[in-house]
Amino acid sequence: VFLGKCYLLGEELKPLLVNMKGVVDQKEFFQRDNYLMLASIRRSLVHHVEDLHKPRKRILQEALKAHTISIQNAAVVGVGGGR
Repeated sequence: VFLGKCYLLGEELKPLLVNMKGVVDQKEFFQRDNYLMLASIRRSLVHHVEDLHKPRKRILQEALKAHTISIQNAAVVGVGGGR
């Protein structure tokens, strides 16, 4: 989900890239709307990254790791017990 959100934010940057190429080539001025768009995209990206680090998700990740380890341990005990 996070990568999908980042991809969509990247898509929003395409018009800005066109404007920046014009600025570098000295064919046009940097547009104020593009600055506002950059600020908005930055806020969105920060929000998405903060969502990744919320305690609820961390607890879920730890529980998933513990469950995976317990399954692996059970499989090892099952394999070792058959010898």
